[in-house]
Amino acid sequence: MKIKWRLTLIASLFSLLAILVLSVVLYFVLSNFDTVYEQRILTIQLSLLEKNMVETGQLPSGNTLKTFLQPHQQIRILDGKQQIVAAGEDDFESAEYDFPLDRKGNFQVFRKEGDSLYIQRRQLDVGGHAYSLEILSENEYFSDVMEKVWSLLAMISGVFLIVATVSGYMVSRLALSPVHALIRSVKQKELTQLSEGLPLPRSKDEIYELAETFNYLLKRVNNSIEQQKLFIDNASHELRTPLTVLEGFISTLERRELDAATKAEFFQTIHQEIEHLRHLANELLEISVLERIPSWDNQWVQLKPVAEESLQAFTTLAPEMQFQSQIPEEMQVLFDPYRLKQVLKILLDNAVKYANASLVEIVARQELAKTLIEVRDNGVGIPLEDQPQLFDRFYRVDKSRSRELGGAGLGLSIARTLVERQGGVLWLASTPGSGTVFTIELPNTKVPGGIKGA
Repeated sequence: MKIKWRLTLIASLFSLLAILVLSVVLYFVLSNFDTVYEQRILTIQLSLLEKNMVETGQLPSGNTLKTFLQPHQQIRILDGKQQIVAAGEDDFESAEYDFPLDRKGNFQVFRKEGDSLYIQRRQLDVGGHAYSLEILSENEYFSDVMEKVWSLLAMISGVFLIVATVSGYMVSRLALSPVHALIRSVKQKELTQLSEGLPLPRSKDEIYELAETFNYLLKRVNNSIEQQKLFIDNASHELRTPLTVLEGFISTLERRELDAATKAEFFQTIHQEIEHLRHLANELLEISVLERIPSWDNQWVQLKPVAEESLQAFTTLAPEMQFQSQIPEEMQVLFDPYRLKQVLKILLDNAVKYANASLVEIVARQELAKTLIEVRDNGVGIPLEDQPQLFDRFYRVDKSRSRELGGAGLGLSIARTLVERQGGVLWLASTPGSGTVFTIELPNTKVPGGIKGA
């Protein structure tokens, strides 16, 4: 069911509920008013009768009792044994009904077959004898009045319900018209028009917020599409280059007779290109995994052993460089061990291959609410104009050198994604000629016994 019809239905139901509540309240108000009015009248009548009996000092006759009555009433005088000793009535019809009278109470009300019967009592002593005066009054007009009231309420309710339904429909249609306009605008948007956004209404209301949200989502979708296009273009270029090289060398080997030294050089180049493709495929696969799996199981990891194991691998690859670590023995971080080692290796690999450094070190320290892990080198640094794009996919500062060393420009992007998935931040600080510092900032997580590593 559409919101428009739901709002209309809700308006109708609330109107119907309001009518029912009003009807019940009106019934009780009228009923209470009728009861209070009858009680006052009967009290006055008994007071007049009592005054007459006190003044005369004897029981009145039936004809005398009738003078105190109004139509549809009856007066009874009962002795101490609750026997009727005198009675009078005026067009009273309820005598045939058996009402459960309460002789102890002063006032009673009975409802039967739409009619009402009111009974007022009073105790009196005349000539040394105790008597009970009872006046009974029928009210046939109350049911007639209520029938007319119900008929009037039914007619008013029908009109009110129709008006409420039509009004609810019109109001819901008017309220939802901006939403329908937004829907039409979104449906009319082509992929090439996502960056333009939707027109914002002048009123700063919920519709304005909805349009802003749509624009925010459209912007994100557009950015995602642009990044996807750029990613495909870059990936295609990265794949095309080694494939072109491989095709050229293999074609040369097939068409020409080459000496052993040249063949060895060709095969070495082919092997390098294959390694480049393998490395690129692994990184593309890693990106695919990160996009499909938003999180992983973390555990408290001793940072120092993981860092030293990562450094040891590069000591073998670059024996001419010096590797150091400054990490407290008991420092722990909440991270997946494999992913933590992967991040450190990406940063170390970047320092070894591109920094032209003689010293690379990992330094860790803990502050109040965060753990900082720094990978430092004393190399050539990174130009300021390249630093903002350094974490973008396929971005490389020195493309020729990256190509020579097998880099595809995906490592730092992967590292940042891994750190951000952990709720951390990865950034760099570099001055050309003074080296580079990559900093991993991870939040300290409360655990039993305090903060790990503190």
